[in-house]
Amino acid sequence: RQWALLVKHKPFARFAIGGGTPTLLAPALLKRLFAIAGDTMGLDSSQASISVEASPETVTEERLHILKENRVDRVSMGIQSFVESEAAAIYRPQMPEEAERAAELLKQFAFPILNLDLIYG
Repeated sequence: RQWALLVKHKPFARFAIGGGTPTLLAPALLKRLFAIAGDTMGLDSSQASISVEASPETVTEERLHILKENRVDRVSMGIQSFVESEAAAIYRPQMPEEAERAAELLKQFAFPILNLDLIYG
């Protein structure tokens, strides 16, 4: 609310929700986050590019519907590796099958941009 006084009257070109994994939020809280962005901060989702970070274990149909309803056009999912031993070595809890399931579900929702974060070497 403090920042809203400074930005509400200005158009947003981009809006990124991340720096963590916002899809960890319960669906009701994820909806609330978008409501705050629009109602309090003045985000016009028809005018801004909206990006959200996700983690494989938090990708669900219910959350993806919320992202689609709010015109998210870029989802960035942190997989890091499809190799179980590599994922475990960097403390990523998901199994390769979980990452594949999440990627397939994201594909079904046809977001314009899907970014998969992977490590190399």
